[in-house]
Amino acid sequence: MMKKFPLSVLVVTLIAFAGCGDGGGRSDLSGDESFIPDVPQDIEPDHSGTDVPTDETADDADGADYGQDVAGNDSIEPVDVVDAADTPLDAPMELPEPDAAFVWEIRNRQGCVADGPWKVDRVLRLGAGTAGLGDVDVETAVDVAGRVWLVSDGRLLVADLADPAAAGFSDVTAELAGSPAMAIQASGDVLLVATGAGIESFDSARVHSVVSSTPMEYARILQCDGEIWAVAAGRLYLIQEAPFEVVLEEGAGEVVSLACLDGDVVVGATGGVFSGPGGDMLELRWEPGDDAIVDVAAGNGIVVAVTATGLAVIDAASWQSTLVEPGIGGLPAGGMHQAAVSADGRRVAIAHEVGCTLLDLLPGRGDALAVNRIDVGGVNQAVVDHFNSARWLPSDTVNSVAFGQDGETLWVSTAAGISRIRPQQLVLADKAAEMMGNLDRWFWRLDGFVTAEAGFESATSDVRLQLRDNDNDGQWTQEAVGAFCYAYRVTGDERYYEAARKAITNMCMLIDVPAQDFIDAGLGRGFVTRSFVRDDEGALFTEKAALSNWHLVDYMDGHQYYWKDDTSSDEMTGHFYGFSIYHDLCAKDDTERAWVASHLTDLVSYIVTHGYRLLDLDGEPTEHGKYGPEYLAVAVDGLEACTLTYDMETCIGAWGGGAFLDSTEILGGLLAAWHVSGDRRFYDAYESLISEHRYDELATFNEFVMTWTNPQIANYCDHELSDLALLTLIRYEQRPDRRAIWIKSMLDAWQYEVGERNPLKTLTMAAALADIEGIDGGVSTLLDFPEDQRDYPYDNSHRVDAGSMGKDRFQKPQFDTVFPYDEIHTMRWDSNPYRKVGGGSATQRRAPNFWLLPYWGLRYYGVICD
Repeated sequence: MMKKFPLSVLVVTLIAFAGCGDGGGRSDLSGDESFIPDVPQDIEPDHSGTDVPTDETADDADGADYGQDVAGNDSIEPVDVVDAADTPLDAPMELPEPDAAFVWEIRNRQGCVADGPWKVDRVLRLGAGTAGLGDVDVETAVDVAGRVWLVSDGRLLVADLADPAAAGFSDVTAELAGSPAMAIQASGDVLLVATGAGIESFDSARVHSVVSSTPMEYARILQCDGEIWAVAAGRLYLIQEAPFEVVLEEGAGEVVSLACLDGDVVVGATGGVFSGPGGDMLELRWEPGDDAIVDVAAGNGIVVAVTATGLAVIDAASWQSTLVEPGIGGLPAGGMHQAAVSADGRRVAIAHEVGCTLLDLLPGRGDALAVNRIDVGGVNQAVVDHFNSARWLPSDTVNSVAFGQDGETLWVSTAAGISRIRPQQLVLADKAAEMMGNLDRWFWRLDGFVTAEAGFESATSDVRLQLRDNDNDGQWTQEAVGAFCYAYRVTGDERYYEAARKAITNMCMLIDVPAQDFIDAGLGRGFVTRSFVRDDEGALFTEKAALSNWHLVDYMDGHQYYWKDDTSSDEMTGHFYGFSIYHDLCAKDDTERAWVASHLTDLVSYIVTHGYRLLDLDGEPTEHGKYGPEYLAVAVDGLEACTLTYDMETCIGAWGGGAFLDSTEILGGLLAAWHVSGDRRFYDAYESLISEHRYDELATFNEFVMTWTNPQIANYCDHELSDLALLTLIRYEQRPDRRAIWIKSMLDAWQYEVGERNPLKTLTMAAALADIEGIDGGVSTLLDFPEDQRDYPYDNSHRVDAGSMGKDRFQKPQFDTVFPYDEIHTMRWDSNPYRKVGGGSATQRRAPNFWLLPYWGLRYYGVICD
């Protein structure tokens, strides 16, 4: 079979066939080539054209009267749930009588992951836009006596340490006896400054004095145990009344750096590390071998030496060292030229040509979930953080690093400003509250859509531009519904119910708004549109008149709407999940449950009635609204057998991943409709697809599901949709034998996803299993994700601490490792986390619903606990 269809042919065909969950939008029929179909599917969005996926806020709409009916009912009626925690998958099979009220979920666990506190890094970037600083090349920055001082282009600048962004920087170069300013060093409450006139100082009250009036080209200065040392022109000087040159032994080479360790000066020369109490009593302590030393730093018993090829971590008691080199299992990058050690000897920072690295040599409880660790010769592996891109730095060109006097704050001087990076204790519940606040503040459109992303006036502005529609408005909003309903069940907080209520109202309107058009066309009610826009949304509404895939209706609420056709299976999966979760966890009474159930059953009935096809207004199935056996079951006996009857595209699409995903989706949708309605025809349709058309085999994961198993084709949107589909299917699967199939498929697929640490996958497994693998990885991703969801461009192509996995389905290079999620491009779970280069514009921000869903789901299922 594989000889007949070479891998290269299969790859090309599958890439051409596959979309997001087998569903990008049909291209704009107006002929406007600036139109870009919705691109949640692991593609960088283009915001320049017409009809681009983004969104806007406005008023409430259909369903407002019904909302008043339930507003005063504070009770939450429980769903009939099987406590599955102690039920083995291989228990003797006794087929139960079909029961629509059945729900399978696991909430009681013997152990859980604490909600915190955890250590995270927080950054303050100071560059263009900072008063008195601007976009400047900063050579060095240090903090001392409540101020941050820096040297840039021969100038000495200072700002209030408490809030340097608000205070702004002052240029104090004129206060110096000489210029330019060449080097600075913090010594207790005193700042030493090397200038063209000698060495000067500022005390804690900012009183200036001259320490030495001998002008030299100072590269480094240091005060250690009361003595002042300096490096100039590669030579070492002890500053007394006049600079006194200290000559090192023959072969020492040029002096490049200075450090202070327990009162002894540590001198880094190209030929070795020298140390001693002062004067001319310096001894050779460590030699670098064939590599020249570039820099040294020291603190509390350790010395680090930067060489051309690595970082030597040296025990100052024995002068024994461990060399850590760039590469897999080592440092993230090469090009190292300077280092710093915190006063307590716990942290080491390294300046690279691109970015900087922070090593925590003694990670504690707050670092238990940290992903990236390397061996530096100690008892514990060091936790590694690598900072680059505009998320962390004003420029990726790092000139120097220095620790603040608190021993934790890291100052990073770059070619376009400085960054202050420091650890903070975080509880995930607080992060969830901030994420929810961002969602409420920026991402509601038409008071019910949770839009995918928002544009802002600039990268630093909180002034949001008008939100736009998105091809996946249904999927993204239904994921938010899941998050809100889990949160409501966990906390009982009415604001989560209210958020879910207004979101589900718009989801119902996705069916209600186009309904009459389909009834008039003789197709019946039940089609769900991708999205709609309303007549009070200005240009967003009027621009749709020129687009033939948008349809104008006069709706019962007195507004006009345009609705969009060619709905994808992406939205179907979201609706099957979101409507049913709202029915179970959020709806407050039978009336509300019936309202939500009617919309889900209308949708599923429409698909079943039309031969498992989502028919568009023209009577033809949407491009990716095809669930029937003639589309999915064609390759159930293999690819070669399929091509005897069907064309290559149909066969490869079904065999290579489409049938696995779409069969899981429709089976879950049928069980969800059966659950919320009790209408036996949905259960019978489910049984028919399995018994007559072998959909249980189609939904069984195997090595030929190439959208998982082949990195060249892997479609991360499909992975996300599979999780939503399995959350629905397993939840309502009553038969243990079939549930075992779905769970095994979930776990088999996860073997290809384990390195991604995807919390949505963790949620999917947690909903089905008492004991699951990878819990810590999923929670670590929730922790690593930055609350600042700006879509920063991110380029990790300089990193060497991971191997290559070739190119992905969009011909973008990818690593074989997923770095911590605050070290890659901002993404949803439908994007490729292995990509070396990603992201878009910092003027765009992602909605946080994709983060809130797994967080609150894992809280609901008892995986994360207080």
